[in-house]
Amino acid sequence: MTDLEVVKSGTTWLELSIGRNARGLTVHAKCVPELETFVKSLGSGQAMPASAYGRDWLPIDPYTSLQVYDLAKPTGNFRLTKVSEPFMSREGVLNLAFLRLVGLSSPEGVKFVIPGPAPKSFVTDLSADLLKNCRDFIREFLVPVHINLRISSQPV
Repeated sequence: MTDLEVVKSGTTWLELSIGRNARGLTVHAKCVPELETFVKSLGSGQAMPASAYGRDWLPIDPYTSLQVYDLAKPTGNFRLTKVSEPFMSREGVLNLAFLRLVGLSSPEGVKFVIPGPAPKSFVTDLSADLLKNCRDFIREFLVPVHINLRISSQPV
């Protein structure tokens, strides 16, 4: 298991644990409530089953279902649209749609598996890419920013 933690401004925004086993790539994700609230605000706030998008994300617990928030607003260069698809596209674009999972900020977070083979090198590279991209996403949209502007003139 590879454990990742995204810390900005002294706050642990996101914790990810990624592992590989016979079922595929297992993911345990947990975030602060502010992150889930922000992602929820990118749409109407309505949740729908992840299975409506495909069958490539499966809950660890077969008696539960994964739910995702709908998405209506653009997120710049960050791909949050590919629910129930692999983390890495064939074009090499990282998929952060797992941030749309309902319950990420719950005490237990969300656990799911992406079926299929995952070579060790892929898991290692994916971990580094997820850490960088999640950090960039949080920095871009959630870390507080304060800018003071002063406009002045000189007599002519």
